[in-house]
Amino acid sequence: MIEDILSPLPWSQIEKYKALPANRWGANVEFFTGDLPDMENVHIAIIGVKEDRGAVDNEGCFDAAGAIREQLYNLVTHHQSLKIWDFGNIEKGSELTDTYFGVSSVLNQLLKGKAVPIIIGGSHDITAAQFKGYSSFERDVNLTVIDERVDLEEMDGQFSDQNHLSKIITGNPPFLGNLNLLGYQSHFSDLKSLETLDKLGFECMRFGTVRKEMEEVEPLVRESDMLSFDISAIRASDAPAMKGATPNGFSGEEACQICRYAGLSDRLSSIGIYNFNPVFDRNDQTAQLIAQMIWYFTDGFYSRKDDKLTLTEKDFYRYIVHLDEGHHDLHFWKSRKSDRWWLEVSVPQLGKKKNKPMLVPCSYNDYKIASAGELPERWIKAQLKAAAV
Repeated sequence: MIEDILSPLPWSQIEKYKALPANRWGANVEFFTGDLPDMENVHIAIIGVKEDRGAVDNEGCFDAAGAIREQLYNLVTHHQSLKIWDFGNIEKGSELTDTYFGVSSVLNQLLKGKAVPIIIGGSHDITAAQFKGYSSFERDVNLTVIDERVDLEEMDGQFSDQNHLSKIITGNPPFLGNLNLLGYQSHFSDLKSLETLDKLGFECMRFGTVRKEMEEVEPLVRESDMLSFDISAIRASDAPAMKGATPNGFSGEEACQICRYAGLSDRLSSIGIYNFNPVFDRNDQTAQLIAQMIWYFTDGFYSRKDDKLTLTEKDFYRYIVHLDEGHHDLHFWKSRKSDRWWLEVSVPQLGKKKNKPMLVPCSYNDYKIASAGELPERWIKAQLKAAAV
């Protein structure tokens, strides 16, 4: 029972948040005090994780959740009738694996109840436990990671926040459908690790590319089930609160934009924000930024359009682009509700001659590339993946 894993916030703290002005988050959030609520009344579930034994040279990130709550619950809400619950914290287990088990168990039950968990606190290796929370899903799980480096380092058998992606890639179950690594910086990233991800057909985008083409992040996040955000990907001037903070990285505004994309995604069902260490924060700057990232994720969540991928012109506009080279006709679909774009790909069906159409999230830029007479790289990758199934 996850009630035995979760540690409620002290009542004095809950009373303080509930006494805030009526338009503040704290006054509108419900708090877990020992009994689980009816999950139909939970849209978003906030969970702190008090664990840092997987952190490499960043001890202290176990204490992140409290600092984030102090900033988050003082923000103004623009949405009526919020159904957000704070489920308290998952305490440090006797062993690191005990904490992983606690995180994955809590997430699994919340996901079954259709709640969207937001994990705050802990080191980036908690991502593997977040992923494990999808173990009961009978389909592949897609993951987007925002990080300044590729966490596939060799650590002599020690599992940490610098090699946890290896556990996710080789894990069974759940099965990793797709992995997007966004924001890595070349001077921190091993070429062999990048080549490994590329050979597996995963998407890796350098920080400079992401920053220049931020709108290309949205289709990748839209197709993901979960987002893992390492604050090391944010520049130290905006997020100083980790021992290894570096001068280059995303701005606070860009971090909030990525989180809003995640909130808008009809498919994405959990987000974790990791490696924040209050010991190194300045004037609560990083805690404030993470609170705002959560605010924008939630704003996106309550703005979801629930696009149903029906392949009918009742719900979508259809655009057909004729390409002379190769005699390809590309079919693009644009939602009438959200103005988002999808690209049609043919998927082989076992034992059948006729392929099945599948929609892959894309951007308006992909349509412009096709209209200029070129095959979009997104279509090529999607077609290769479909053929390999």
